[in-house]
Amino acid sequence: LEYVNADMYIGDIKLVPSTEYKTYAEVQKEYQAKGYKEYTGDPVYKEGELSDYRSSQILRREADSDPGTTPYLRGHVKLNTVGGFNWRKGNQQIQWVMDVPESGLYKLNIRAFQNHGEGLNVHRQITIDGEVPFEEVSAYAFGYATKWQNETLSDAEGNPYLFYLEKGQHTLGIQVKMGASAEV
Repeated sequence: LEYVNADMYIGDIKLVPSTEYKTYAEVQKEYQAKGYKEYTGDPVYKEGELSDYRSSQILRREADSDPGTTPYLRGHVKLNTVGGFNWRKGNQQIQWVMDVPESGLYKLNIRAFQNHGEGLNVHRQITIDGEVPFEEVSAYAFGYATKWQNETLSDAEGNPYLFYLEKGQHTLGIQVKMGASAEV
């Protein structure tokens, strides 16, 4: 810590080990051992702008006039998105409570528009009920695009990740994280 310009008071400093998560391959083996099956019913939808928790009031609802963005009402301004440029500071988080109709393995599809930092990825940590399900979603990369993308969380080869959810309510969290930007 270096004094730069103003007084600084320190309450305490803690050195804690980083959290190590299981890899998706390890979690997938557990799924197979427990006989979990992929959910094949109707999709479960949650509107992004209807979050149940936002860590910052800066993460406000905004209007988007793309007809693919719901809800959409031609000729009217609808606050139908959340995030954007204001959702870039470390650890800012959004959460949604979702009702899962039956226990099973679910794919997670997010309609995202990441057009900040031309050509660069942004990284988000995905949590289910406050826990990171596996290493690969501890800092998941969303790529730069010039239009909305339907992003099914997947590995580098495009194989969708599966998330085991019991029937009932669950909280999906997405949090800003630093990810790999370049080789050290």
